[in-house]
Amino acid sequence: MLTLDVLANTGRLRHRHAVEKVVPALVLLIITIARPAIPAAPLVLAATTFAAVAVGRIPLRRWLRALALPAGFIASGTIGIMLVSGDGPGPIPLTITEASAIEAGRVLLRSLAGTSAVVLIGVTTPMVDIIVLLRSLRVPAAVTDLMTSMYRLMFDLIATGRQLRTSQTARLGHVGLRRSVRSAGLGTTAVFIRSMHRAKRLQIGLDARGYDGELRVLSNERPLGMARLAIAVTVAIAILAVSLIWARSSVG
Repeated sequence: MLTLDVLANTGRLRHRHAVEKVVPALVLLIITIARPAIPAAPLVLAATTFAAVAVGRIPLRRWLRALALPAGFIASGTIGIMLVSGDGPGPIPLTITEASAIEAGRVLLRSLAGTSAVVLIGVTTPMVDIIVLLRSLRVPAAVTDLMTSMYRLMFDLIATGRQLRTSQTARLGHVGLRRSVRSAGLGTTAVFIRSMHRAKRLQIGLDARGYDGELRVLSNERPLGMARLAIAVTVAIAILAVSLIWARSSVG
């Protein structure tokens, strides 16, 4: 299973109503996008970390691991913001100025904060609850059914890829760069072909069971804790208030 899926289905907040987790996270995401990076982004990042580690009882190491991959993409993207045309050393006239470094830092903070809000949903809310919430919001059945099917096939493809890699490794398929590249290509092709076969079998199975255009998923009815939701939204509003006060003091 994926790290996010394991955390979502074993965490302390897995039995809470999805609205209690999705709404505060989306409010934090909107604040991150709408307000200046300083101080909104560090406050949002601190709030999501506190919610995941202290409230959700997710180990800090696993929370940081969940953020590590998107953080790597974000950091690599900010390199292009830092580098500007100038009298840099070497044949490539690129340099880093104070303004470009500050702007890159702001983009990095804003992106990390927004990503942490989205990841917070992923590590606290099982996918089944998200799909049920979308259906309650009248999202078309075609969209939720596609999400359900892709979610199911994703684990099949991951398991297939791991089995193929284990088989290739046992046959010394990853000894040396040339063999590794060839094995990776063969493995990708095999996974693609098997995914097509499994998708076709899934469609045949649905048709045989009288699929009428909607996949029905059983879910537990969870009460909506209005007090908990109000507390979470209040924290988000407090972050917004601090951001507004900070902006006014900076202007003054």
